[in-house]
Amino acid sequence: MLQKSLTLGLLLAAMTSLSSCKKVVDKFSLDLGDNSVTTAVNFVPEFGLNVDRTVDIVVKGVKYGSVSISSPQNGEPFKIALTAELEMFLPEVWEGFAPTNTLPNGEALPNWIQPNELIAVDVPNFNEHVDLTVYVGFKNPYYVGVALSLKILDGRYPEGLGLSQAFRKNNKTWGQGMVYGPTYEDDGSVRSHGGLFFVAGFSKGQKGKILLNNFKKSDAQLIKLH
Repeated sequence: MLQKSLTLGLLLAAMTSLSSCKKVVDKFSLDLGDNSVTTAVNFVPEFGLNVDRTVDIVVKGVKYGSVSISSPQNGEPFKIALTAELEMFLPEVWEGFAPTNTLPNGEALPNWIQPNELIAVDVPNFNEHVDLTVYVGFKNPYYVGVALSLKILDGRYPEGLGLSQAFRKNNKTWGQGMVYGPTYEDDGSVRSHGGLFFVAGFSKGQKGKILLNNFKKSDAQLIKLH
């Protein structure tokens, strides 16, 4: 059931979104509290995955937050939510971790992320069909994000697919959602899986909540296809 739902939903999204630059996300929220930050996205129905799981964000044996994946049910959309304690953004937490400037498929991170590098932390054994990676930027401004790489898309989704949607309010980019395709070696073997990605950014000392559920058409675009 999981494999069938993922395949049909995402192939439909590919066919409809590539020609119309349809949005990827229906709703984005960023809640900045005194001691933690929570960000969440509701993906449009075409990108709904039949996955339900909550995992802890653990770094060097210390829990700093959690990621929740919720399948569409009872009228609720497919949702990814991440909560992180602000202590997670201390530089000493990430000593020994090498930064990256790419998504799991090797495509570049969005260029509004500055400095344009994040720490990528793979969550092992997340799901038989899905790999989970948490992204963190601990240099002010701060960033948190999630990538879901979908193994079953190999050979069924266009290589180089890049659908992007910016989350903007008050002339500021607060985050971005993306769909990225798989990449292949010259012999046809899979180099990296395609999937879904979103990231949110905020500055030190910011408090309050950003909620976006009304996006401009120009926020969504086809960024790469070859």
